[in-house]
Amino acid sequence: MSKFKVHFCGGEGINWALDHDLRQMQQLTSNFAKAVELDEADIVHSVWWRGLLHIPKKNLEGKRVIASVANDPRHLVTQADYIRADLKIDAWLCEFKEAMNFMSRMNKSCFLLPDPVEMDVFFPPNDRKKTIQNFKENNGIPKHTYLIGNFNRDTDGADFSIPKRQKGADLLLEILVHVKDIGIPVHVLLAGPRRHWIRKGLREAGIPYTYIGEEMEDDDLRVNTLGLKDVANLMRSIDLLLVTSRWEGAPNALHEASSSMTKIISPPAGQVPDVLSAQQIYYDIHGAVQLIERDYKDDILNKYLCAAYEVMVRNHGYTNISKQVYYIYEMVSKMKPKNEKNTQKKWWHGIFNTSHKSVNNCQPKDDKQLWCLSESDEDKDIFGINYLSKQGYNLYDEIVQDTPGVVFGTELLDRVDKDFVSYNIIHILPKISEYNNVEWSRLIEWNTKHVTITVFINGDDLLFASDRGFRPRYSLIIRPSDKNGGHRGLIKNEASFAESEIRERFGAQRIRSLSQGCPLILEEGENPVEQPGFACILKSVNNKERYRNSLQKLIWLPTEKETGNQLRDALILSKELNSH
Repeated sequence: MSKFKVHFCGGEGINWALDHDLRQMQQLTSNFAKAVELDEADIVHSVWWRGLLHIPKKNLEGKRVIASVANDPRHLVTQADYIRADLKIDAWLCEFKEAMNFMSRMNKSCFLLPDPVEMDVFFPPNDRKKTIQNFKENNGIPKHTYLIGNFNRDTDGADFSIPKRQKGADLLLEILVHVKDIGIPVHVLLAGPRRHWIRKGLREAGIPYTYIGEEMEDDDLRVNTLGLKDVANLMRSIDLLLVTSRWEGAPNALHEASSSMTKIISPPAGQVPDVLSAQQIYYDIHGAVQLIERDYKDDILNKYLCAAYEVMVRNHGYTNISKQVYYIYEMVSKMKPKNEKNTQKKWWHGIFNTSHKSVNNCQPKDDKQLWCLSESDEDKDIFGINYLSKQGYNLYDEIVQDTPGVVFGTELLDRVDKDFVSYNIIHILPKISEYNNVEWSRLIEWNTKHVTITVFINGDDLLFASDRGFRPRYSLIIRPSDKNGGHRGLIKNEASFAESEIRERFGAQRIRSLSQGCPLILEEGENPVEQPGFACILKSVNNKERYRNSLQKLIWLPTEKETGNQLRDALILSKELNSH
């Protein structure tokens, strides 16, 4: 029986990239998700955010909605329909690391989900030289030519005389003209629909090309769209794939070429920096021409093929992507949906099913007394409080006199002074950007009076709070203790900038990091590798993803024991600070 009921949407119905994405996602999830109609679904998964625009918001009530950015998010936020879609989306799916960082900085819940690649379709040829030579002979292409391929659309279909700026057909033409001018016997292989503009430009420039398809004046979208196996055969038959996109979500050609071990160069768009070596990336037309010239003469790109292929196997193969999608479904199932039905909900609830203990009749007997307040049942797992219970802690769901306490979110704000008889309270603040002005005022007041340690998920959140007048007695930033740059991207864009800002505002003595905590688990083949020296308390899904993404790995596996020890260390630190 399938664990999740999912409605998939976002395709275009033309057997092109988004339709492939939709079909792949249904295949990847077939073992744990049942594809259903919208009214039956618990999760709505759109492979393109625009696929949600036609769905009325009321039809999404009670459902968790996730959607792929499917492009560079900096382009996404400029689109007229972005805000309308964002109001419906609980979590965004980001295809590459920089997209993840961008969406996280916008305080969006998001997950890293690289594009899957059908590696049983896109695979290296047994003998590349022979494959290329046979293709040239069969298509009347001179043997001595350097065959450059490009298989994406030039225009959007509205006007075939204007190249699509994103795909950079104008850059493609200019690069090819310069390559021809320096004496390289270039021949261009084109495929796919809407190649009108580049064919015309190549003819005028006197550059020979072969087009796989039927050349026609009208829109050829439904005539010249190729199947994946046809594209794969072409990918194995060229000397070089030349990508010229100005911005991208992937591009798909990147994955297809890398899986086929076909030489490729590209600007640093989309997932390119996550996959290719720096030596395969160019930043201007001159750089592209130089790479092509050096490869034609000295075959310099061949040595980078294995590295890119390994990235495909490790990060984009169906098995690993399927595991990642399962993880995402599990996490979004625990989230409160944006499109929630209008039902009254209590402002808080305890995370333990223990009997009520009043302040008067519960005196602590030892240091293993602990009370907690939480907005969500998932906190007890993420913070490892169950593990503390197993270690002998007496857990309460109400405030107990002189007992250490942990407060999640905003429960603290609705309490009165007489309730806080404990002397060491840890306040953990997730999603602080969502607090309103009244909540901010009370948060500042209570943290100043009662809280020993305020836990921020990252430096960004602490600076955000500081800008609003937040000055707790002590501030604890949860971040890696790695001194070799392992924490880049977690706080601001550069850790050094955020740290200097924080130290200037709060003073170095108020910045504390936990010495132990959840280790990072890296996946190297079949053998997990543990990375020590990593301290983190995580609540929200998007921040968990931010840590994983910033370290350029796919798997984050905190255990109940590890998170329990992390919280225990925070309690010890809280007690030490109060004793001074």
